[in-house]
This record gives sequence, structure tokens and C-alpha cells, in this order.
Amino acid sequence: MASLPAFLLLLGTFVLGAAGTNILGNGDLEDVTLGTYWSKSGCSWTISTTEKHGGAQSVHITGRSANWAGLGYLIGSPDVTSGKMYAFVGYIKLQNLAAGHLYHDVIVKLRTETLDGTKKYSNIAIHPRLRPGSWQEVGGDFKLPENIKEIKIYIQIEEKDVNYFFDDGSLVELVPDPNWRSKAESNIDLYRKAKLNIIVRKVKGIKLKTFTIEVEQKRSEFAHGTAVKAKLWTNSSYSFYNDFVYNTLKPEWAVLANALKWKGMRWTEGKLRFDDANATINDLLDNGLSLRGHNVFWGVEEWVPDWVKSITGSGGDVDQDQRED
Repeated sequence: MASLPAFLLLLGTFVLGAAGTNILGNGDLEDVTLGTYWSKSGCSWTISTTEKHGGAQSVHITGRSANWAGLGYLIGSPDVTSGKMYAFVGYIKLQNLAAGHLYHDVIVKLRTETLDGTKKYSNIAIHPRLRPGSWQEVGGDFKLPENIKEIKIYIQIEEKDVNYFFDDGSLVELVPDPNWRSKAESNIDLYRKAKLNIIVRKVKGIKLKTFTIEVEQKRSEFAHGTAVKAKLWTNSSYSFYNDFVYNTLKPEWAVLANALKWKGMRWTEGKLRFDDANATINDLLDNGLSLRGHNVFWGVEEWVPDWVKSITGSGGDVDQDQRED
């Protein structure tokens, strides 16, 4: 069996941890065949002894006919149980890039089938911008619905011309730890607290036994932050949004969610929209938050303005208006 990674997931009032052994038969893919439950759909497979994450071999997937085509694992009751949580992890190594691509998104998909025959599809995890050359861990956790009959976990890559190697798959149940709070508090005392010595000089007329000292932490060693929506921030009807960020989240860093992207700044050529962004930035800075910038160029084609797509040439004839962006 492949070695199992450690899991820690906070859900409600329980911390979930990996329990038991790997549920997947031939999870480490060391057998000469895929076995009973591993399957391949719309593709070809071979055993590779030259590429492996662990052990002596891996599975090589080629000849994919569609985005969903590839390696999968089919498993049903009683090996998996309705209402329980599980975590799937495996390792993938892309062999090539499809023409015109610098990277590929790898999606770990879940198909559930209930006793009445209803099938539903969902994403266990999306791993963006993977490139050939190294093994990458993929997977995530999920909760099964009631009346489960069987599930299928499979790898999906939108570009069907991508071949890949896969190795060391594991599926483990996640179970609640009833003692999570006491363990968490113990770790907080150990790792997140330090002694604070306060020296108080007695002042005539003040009795120290009735004197109260209050300490308020203004900054933390490990700063936290949040994304902020500028359109809501500058809308007086959403003042509760500003209040929630400042007084509930109390972040030390912020980033504008979309207002500094092309869509927000200049969806139409020559029409610049900075008012919401500038007002939000100024307010956040005035209230002591640090700001992180956003991407200037975004490779998601549907959100790139049409006027940008129409630009050709080396860029030597860019006008003054474009340079100032």
C-alpha cells in the first residue's frame, strides 16, 4: 500500500482526521493489471516502470478521446458508507502539453450514484496550472449523500491530447475527533502564546488591588487578510459590509477582488473606471490596512476584453492612453 498523507480538516465543531487503512485495492498500482476497481474510460493504459512516484511502477494514460477520458476508480457500499466523509489523494505527472498551452488544469471528479439510480457529478478538487516534469499531489475531501450505491473518482483534463502518469492513490475515511478542542487549546498555549511582563509603578492615592489593566492586541505576528469588493465598499446601502470587515474580520491586509482587473478597469477601450477602486484603496489605507496588488494580465480568455484580443503587432505603436494603464 502507498503511504498515507496526514489530513486535518476543521468542520463545524469537529476536527476530522484520517482513520484506518487505504480503502483502494491496488492503490499503489504495483500490480501487473489495474485490478477489479481501477478503470480506464476512453483511453489506453500501460504499466510504466520508468516513471513512478513510489514503488516500482505507475500507470501511463494515453490516447484520451475526451476531457473526461482517463483513469478512474469505482467503489460502492459497503466499502464506502452514506453520510461519511472521505479523502482521496493521488499523484499525477503530466507527460506533455497540448498544442498552444503552457499548463493544464487537473480536476479530480466525483460521480455518485444513489440507490434510486440518480447520478450526480461534482469536483473533489481543481489543481490549476500544472506542467510536465514533476509529480504533483492531487485530491481532496468529500461527504457522501444518503442512500449511496456506488461512487467513481476520476481524473479530468479539459485538453484530451494530454497524456499522464498516475501513482499512489489512497482513499481514507475522515472521522471526528471528540477531543479536538482540548488538543487545540493545548497547542494554542504551546505555540501561539507568550508571557507578557507588565511593570506597574505605584502612584500615590491609587490602590493597586483595585487597579485593572487591559491589553489589546493591535497586530499579530502572522498577519491575515481578506478580499474586498469595491462596488460594495463604496455603496452606502452596504455599510454593514464595511462594518463586518473592520470590526468582525479585523484584517491587517486586503486585496480588491475584481476592481483592479481588466474587466473592472477598462472593459471598453478608452473608458477607464477607477473611482470605486481608488475610493476603497484610500479608505483601507486610512484605516491602517496594508494592501496587496492584483494581476495586470489575466489568462482567462472569457474575461479578457475584446479590444485587447484584437491588438496585433509587436506593441511599438501603443498610444499614450494605453501606456498610462
